[in-house]
This record gives sequence, structure tokens and C-alpha cells, in this order.
Amino acid sequence: MIIRKARVSGKRFLGCSNYPKCTTSYPLPQKGKIASTMDLCPVCNNLMVEVIAGRRRFKMCIDHNCPSKDEWKKKVANKN
Repeated sequence: MIIRKARVSGKRFLGCSNYPKCTTSYPLPQKGKIASTMDLCPVCNNLMVEVIAGRRRFKMCIDHNCPSKDEWKKKVANKN
């Protein structure tokens, strides 16, 4: 997986290194620095990345549909 930037929107995402043979991709946060880790998500076994946003650091699973993100999705839904 390679961190890529969309041509039109400029958004960051993880894309397969074998593109165009492989079209797997995962969205990334648009703010902060992204650092790769060799850790695997304990829930879905996908890769995890470390996001460094100012003084905050957190690790997150790259899979947008991972059950580990359910609590975060609920917080976002309650804000709206």
C-alpha cells in the first residue's frame, strides 16, 4: 500500500502498489501527518496507521468499515 493523492480533489488515500492491476484503496484523514506502522488491527487484521495531528497521536485501522470504528461513527452522528 502506498499513500497517494487524488488528482482532482487532492485528497489522500492508501492505494495498492500494483495499480492498475489492483484497485484496492482506503481513505485517510486529510489533516495531520500519516506514519505507517507494522501493527495489525486486532478486530479485522488490516494494517493500522499512526496519525499525528498537532500534539495528538492516535492509531487507526485503514479499513473504513472496520467494527473498531463503530464508536467513533456514533460520536460523529451525535454531533450532527
